[in-house]
Amino acid sequence: MKILAKKLPLIAAHEQVFEIENIYALDIFKSFVEKIENITDGCSLEVSCKVDGDRIYPARFFLEFNLQTTEQLRIVIDFFNQINTRIGVNIDYSLIDKFFNGDFDFSRLKEFLIGVDFRRELPDSSVDLALTIENYPEKEELAIALNGKDLKADVQMLLVNKFLHIGFDCGFNGKSNIELYPYIKKQEWQQVDIQQRLTQVLSPAVLQRLPICKRISVGLSQANLERKIYYYLENINDFLSNFTVNDIARRVHTYYQQQPVKEMAVALLESELQAETIQKINLYYII
Repeated sequence: MKILAKKLPLIAAHEQVFEIENIYALDIFKSFVEKIENITDGCSLEVSCKVDGDRIYPARFFLEFNLQTTEQLRIVIDFFNQINTRIGVNIDYSLIDKFFNGDFDFSRLKEFLIGVDFRRELPDSSVDLALTIENYPEKEELAIALNGKDLKADVQMLLVNKFLHIGFDCGFNGKSNIELYPYIKKQEWQQVDIQQRLTQVLSPAVLQRLPICKRISVGLSQANLERKIYYYLENINDFLSNFTVNDIARRVHTYYQQQPVKEMAVALLESELQAETIQKINLYYII
């Protein structure tokens, strides 16, 4: 039985507020959201804005849902293929194929998301597949190998539990990469031995914001010369008092402070934390 899509009005509200118009593939994504809501329970929507100086990129969304079978994964690939039909779009998801490889144990999958980042210029757009695995060393090793960069030492230093978040970023321009995100929860970094490990890897500017977070993740990828830090805040109202951001980021946050947000996260390169005013930052709101 078809159910009424609950996430589409939330996407529409974001479109209206941030004046998103005539962006290729957004309608395809909304149809995908509706389809997923009809076959799975408990979907979550994450809306996002990327701020880069005086520019804002607001056509960014992530849909989290419970992926359980290869057949459901094919629906995701069909979504990618539908976007790929336009001339000038060339999504390469070979890294995803190599990772799943027909032998994936879905019982080890703890989180699954499909994301989009749509831009006016087609080559700048991308789709993302992200997942969290638990106690799956074979796939951890494969993800590190697929990254193509020697990150094993960093991953081992930051991997303080059995969970690893993995993201596949597939650009419309044919470029793709994989990023690894070790998760660290509050109860873990409060342990003295883990604190000592983190001080060997992360700068004081990163560590000083841990008290306002329920967890963090550290993005490691050949696509970035430096680490990207993801902070998951305990209280959305702590953002502006702990991150000195520009006016555009302030306006985005002011709007979502008035919305029924379940969780907020921010992501930025480690060097941005040293700036007097943060100019490049990604804002995420789960609604």
